[in-house]
Amino acid sequence: MKKLFAFVAVMLIFTASYAQHGRRSNWLTIAVKGGYGNSIMFCPATSDTEGFSYDYMSPSFCAGGRLGMILADYLGISAEVLASGYQQKYTYNDAGKQNIDGTLKFSTTDIFLSLRYAGDYGFYAELGPKISLVSKADRLDVNPNDVKELFGDKFMSVAFGLGFMPYNGEKVQVSLGFRAAYCPKNFLEAQKNPYGINEVNTNTWEMKPFSAQAILEVNYFFATFGSATCGRQRIIFFP
Repeated sequence: MKKLFAFVAVMLIFTASYAQHGRRSNWLTIAVKGGYGNSIMFCPATSDTEGFSYDYMSPSFCAGGRLGMILADYLGISAEVLASGYQQKYTYNDAGKQNIDGTLKFSTTDIFLSLRYAGDYGFYAELGPKISLVSKADRLDVNPNDVKELFGDKFMSVAFGLGFMPYNGEKVQVSLGFRAAYCPKNFLEAQKNPYGINEVNTNTWEMKPFSAQAILEVNYFFATFGSATCGRQRIIFFP
């Protein structure tokens, strides 16, 4: 959490140093958004396991909202809260007897803090940390199990996105884009087999989540942060 606060502080200093009086400087924005794509739970221990295969197009999704502030003509900071789901589908051969299909399924609440650039011609790019708070983790196969105890309560990823705005009005924007996120640290809390596969012979288990999603967002500029007639700084809502 300290790293998240440090990142926000750096973004504030960076954007403030470039701040200038523009048509959207200090504007506040709120958005609703959703995304759909794929997720991969990279697990090196299974890479050389005979009879085990990943489905690299396992689905993932997100839905939620974003609150942001433009501190310069093109640069701003944003905070998102998203209800998300990630999966890893796989197939393995049970001791040479039969092929078994399984799925690791995760439900999370994601918090994404980003530095965001948006140009006059509709292009945008974003970069920042994303923390995923895990509420459920299940293994769905011939013997479904709750496996949350094998994983940490959260994992942190580095997320990057870019896209364009097919509609870029004065107060309303509609954007389409792509976002990828990768967790560089081990997500497994315990050094145990999350797949329940006896054929994997290893003492070291690691899992590093990756996701890539198409993102749709509707954004509305609802207020500005500036000086009132009394000279004090306040939020001024648009009519």
